[in-house]
Amino acid sequence: MSIAIADVRKCHWQVILNPNALGGKCSQYWQIISEQLANRGIPFTEHLANHTGAGSMISRSLCRQGERHFIILGGDGTLNEVVNGVATSGMDTTEVFIVPFPIGTGNDWARTHNYPQDYLDVFPSFLAGHFFKHDIGLVKSMQDDEVVDERYFINIAGFCFDAAVINEVTKRKKKFIPAGVYLACLLKVLLTYKAKPTVIATTTETLSDSVFTIAVGICKYNGNGMMQVPMGDPADGMFDIVTIRKIPLLKVLANVGNLFKGEHIRLKEVTVMRSDEVRISSGHLTLGEVEGEMLTAGDYHVKCFRQAINMLKIKES
Repeated sequence: MSIAIADVRKCHWQVILNPNALGGKCSQYWQIISEQLANRGIPFTEHLANHTGAGSMISRSLCRQGERHFIILGGDGTLNEVVNGVATSGMDTTEVFIVPFPIGTGNDWARTHNYPQDYLDVFPSFLAGHFFKHDIGLVKSMQDDEVVDERYFINIAGFCFDAAVINEVTKRKKKFIPAGVYLACLLKVLLTYKAKPTVIATTTETLSDSVFTIAVGICKYNGNGMMQVPMGDPADGMFDIVTIRKIPLLKVLANVGNLFKGEHIRLKEVTVMRSDEVRISSGHLTLGEVEGEMLTAGDYHVKCFRQAINMLKIKES
């Protein structure tokens, strides 16, 4: 469902900038973008999200002050923080309009939506003022049937092996260049990770098996371009849940390339389910992550909120 802002110049935009994104280059790009905004007569106020969690705190506070229009400069993590701030502000998220300028290492959310590689090419779509209503997911970490952590997301929540890789990335990201850290950690974890007995229950079906990894997707991509959920539709109110059951190491290595093409879902070890709600449980603390941020380990309850926030729609060329 598409909607339009008649004139973006009549809205005061709150710019949330992560100066650390893309190795600190985001600040340089902001100088150019801010000039473009000023030259076009678009009113804005700048806010620096210069530490973990700042994007959430800033957007939550601004929403409670009545602000509804946001421009985000940063990667997937910054965008996810802002969505979390909006969703936990207590306001109606359908009143919020978000314009992402994807300036990060992975930009996986932007891949699903065909955002241009050159951040300046976002401007024509922004000036046209066309938005669409995007689903939001909420994942709750559970221990002994009590909620111990929760996080909203608009891309993919990963569990088991996916989260183990992110856990390793979190430990090592300061030691390696961003372009290589994910693959290096993936290979390290791959050599030691074992599938574990897990139950995945949707509103209509249940899978109980030794599970290697789980992706609960609104969109299609994660892990710097892997099309882990190729059927993801961000506005249908449903998760596409891709589960890889126990699989031989050599078969995983042979199919890494297929992950980037979305062809891994053809493997016999892969199960695909669709639902607006899913529960993940086991007899151990399962690792989980959202956009590179680790969740508190446990069991999980994940719920989809249909068309809950307005995101910029890129014009078709």
